[in-house]
Amino acid sequence: MPLSSRRFGGNATLVACADAGYRLMAGDTHADAVSLVQQSLVDLGYACPQTGQFDAGTGAAVTAFKTDEALVPNDPVVGSGTIGRLDGYFVWEPTDPDVPDPSTAGLVAVVEAAMGTAVGWANAAIASLNAWASGQILPADPLWVAREALLTRHLGIDPTTPVARREEVLDEVALPALHGVVRALAPPSPFLVIAPVDRVTFVQGPGGGVYAGAALATGAVLTVTPAFRNVWDPVAQAGVVLRAALAPAYPASQVLAFPISMRYVTLDPASRATNRMGLVSLAYETATATPAPFRPIPTW
Repeated sequence: MPLSSRRFGGNATLVACADAGYRLMAGDTHADAVSLVQQSLVDLGYACPQTGQFDAGTGAAVTAFKTDEALVPNDPVVGSGTIGRLDGYFVWEPTDPDVPDPSTAGLVAVVEAAMGTAVGWANAAIASLNAWASGQILPADPLWVAREALLTRHLGIDPTTPVARREEVLDEVALPALHGVVRALAPPSPFLVIAPVDRVTFVQGPGGGVYAGAALATGAVLTVTPAFRNVWDPVAQAGVVLRAALAPAYPASQVLAFPISMRYVTLDPASRATNRMGLVSLAYETATATPAPFRPIPTW
């Protein structure tokens, strides 16, 4: 089975998986292939480590993805069916982010609209998390059960998690982070400066040689390029700015997530990235009651 996406098609290990000649599983040493799978699962809203090692967390994310996609068996193994289904999610990735419009016209308005949407998601998640005390267990309440399913999927906590750990994640990480999003992104943002640039300017300046749809620089400046408008739909655009608010790319720009908790910002980079995507997808699914369809940050 050929792979159609630019993301996976150039990786020999994943091509072999698609042809049913290989399977990725626990302990696999093909770090490049494992990293691609991990990043793709994170981009789709699954809590997955980004270590290049096929560990237990990666296996759990693969199993969750296969369960959601009704792939049988839903085991922690990436074979032809799994990579084929993942490939289908990323065939949209373009080869030229400047098509159809290479100009920066209207980019600020697009970003501001995305910020407003993201704030709405964050407020929905805050309201949901505040509906019950973090230590309460109410299995007879269907609304509580539904919320717990979201927490388990996106933040890795459920009613069996020790109460102290559960309260720490909800009260010291999730809620402060989401409140920080509302304060940082509510238009007009008191913290964020939006700077639209074209491809040449981005590559020569803040992009560091990589052309992406958006990049956060020191001083809480969100640089956006035509790719932000051309590649992403409104849902993905809101997801991008929400991710930026939750985990600034540079420590010096932590002001963007003010007043985020120190427990969150001092996590190791892999855990912070996983938690960031988990909070984004939790907020979206709480607000919309539909599966998170987030796409990755495109680079060329």
